[in-house]
Amino acid sequence: MRIILHAGANKTDEDHLLFSLRRNLNLHHQNKIALPLPKNYRRPLRQHMMLSNHTAPDADARDILLDLFLNGEPEECRTLYMGIPGFFGAPKETIQNNAFYPHALSNLVRFVELFPEDQTHLFFALRNPATFIPALMAEAKTDNLNFIMNKSDPRALRWSDLLKSVRERFSALPMTIWCTEDTPFIWGQLMRLVGGFSPSTPMVGSYSLMESILSEEGFTRFQAYLEKHPEMNERQKRKVMFAFAERFGRADVLEQDVNVPGWDAQMVYDLTAQYEADLANINDISGVRLVLP
Repeated sequence: MRIILHAGANKTDEDHLLFSLRRNLNLHHQNKIALPLPKNYRRPLRQHMMLSNHTAPDADARDILLDLFLNGEPEECRTLYMGIPGFFGAPKETIQNNAFYPHALSNLVRFVELFPEDQTHLFFALRNPATFIPALMAEAKTDNLNFIMNKSDPRALRWSDLLKSVRERFSALPMTIWCTEDTPFIWGQLMRLVGGFSPSTPMVGSYSLMESILSEEGFTRFQAYLEKHPEMNERQKRKVMFAFAERFGRADVLEQDVNVPGWDAQMVYDLTAQYEADLANINDISGVRLVLP
């Protein structure tokens, strides 16, 4: 079985992908794709992973967990999707020693050990550190930057370092990576990638994030444009989406104020520039599918 582990990052998807997928539940069940609710898997998985900190998993651990996870899901499913935004760590654990997610590898090792017969596929959304760090501070309800940074230098942080370490430890683990800033433009593609559907497969909710960044008038006109031009391919649709976002985009959604004690505009610029430059390093990692608009 293929297990898609959507492991965050924190403050990116917030379970939106799962619930967009579940709007197409019949389609997924017909194709033997399980989309259980978080209450079915997060707590029992966490408990078993904590136990495996001290001892090897029991021989029947996989079967016990899958019975819990797949309650109400199709029999003989070929793909299981699980979204766990904080899988690699809580906000306080996200940044240490100038690196993202120091516990990522140990958590992945314990997860893979629980499902040795299955192929784990990592789904992971990145976020610009210039907005990611303030979002972590807000989630942790602190205005103390060092509570999140743990004496790390924000300019030293690279998502590629995290993904390279995953590749070094798991040579064959497939990884699908994207930037959360791009999600309105690639949402339908991400939804189809979970089930391996073709780009032409209709999917309810493909434009739900596009709707969130456009004015009401803009989204109405966007839908009308798509209906008037059904022959457009995916590349053409992306160009149309960018054009509508530029003309009808909601400033309150697209423009994020960054207010971190000790940071100035130059810091925000530097973090954003290095984040964008780092995408080339990520794209060069073997076995990584970087989804771009």
